[in-house]
Amino acid sequence: MIMLSVDTTSQSYAAGRVVGGSLAAIVAIVLVWRLTTAWRNPSPSNAAEAAALGRVRAKRRALIVAVTVLIAAAAAVKATTS
Repeated sequence: MIMLSVDTTSQSYAAGRVVGGSLAAIVAIVLVWRLTTAWRNPSPSNAAEAAALGRVRAKRRALIVAVTVLIAAAAAVKATTS
């Protein structure tokens, strides 16, 4: 097996794990941001809805930003502990 010859105590192995985990977190953040674009930015059907939608947009954007910060924090914790 080739896995038996991998030195899991080397700096290169640790750096690869950090880069791989960070890359996965970046991909997850980009996917969350792109897939929720329509949900974050609803369009008003009339002028009366426009003011209410401003508050809805702000709340939804804050929720998505919180989720992305949570993903980034989890990736940072995983990177520092590996």
